[in-house]
Amino acid sequence: MINSFLADMFIDAMVKNMIVKEEQRENIKAVMYEASKDMIFSTWSVDDIIDKAEMRNKRVSRKSARAILDNLEDRFDASIGINWDVIDEYI
Repeated sequence: MINSFLADMFIDAMVKNMIVKEEQRENIKAVMYEASKDMIFSTWSVDDIIDKAEMRNKRVSRKSARAILDNLEDRFDASIGINWDVIDEYI
């Protein structure tokens, strides 16, 4: 099921871009929860990549971190998944 953080992030973007009105937030969130109740989501962000790089005393720009995320997605292997060890290899 989609978590509250992700739901709010998506709804915030829709409100900001005037796709939906703020008053619709709770209804949209309810629909998102219902539609995703039989799913799980694992999310990784640019900030995760940057933070992990810093732990390894490396500097990664936001642009490079986005490229790393793109590579992770393009080369995703479901038998391994995406975890900190995999991210280390891409950094």
